Amino acid sequence: MPKLATYRFFTFFFDALYEPPHVHIVKEKSKRQKSAKVWLHDLQVVQRGTLTDIEIHKILQIIKENRELFMNQFIKVSQGKKVKTIRIK
Repeated sequence: MPKLATYRFFTFFFDALYEPPHVHIVKEKSKRQKSAKVWLHDLQVVQRGTLTDIEIHKILQIIKENRELFMNQFIKVSQGKKVKTIRIK
């Protein structure tokens, strides 16, 4: 059975201080990683890394469905609070 890719969503504290609300996304599959960065307000992909159009579409759907969760996480990070990385399969 093939291994499902896991998407990790996170924000860096330094980014949260100086940039609009956003989330970094890493897709882990085997030993390879692919990454992207998306603004939360308008779902603009600012960095797409090596993710395919299909992967970007899937990530945008996940963010759209969970935008409030990601915004809350971003706010906590910008306030210096610890949060856990969100993993979605």
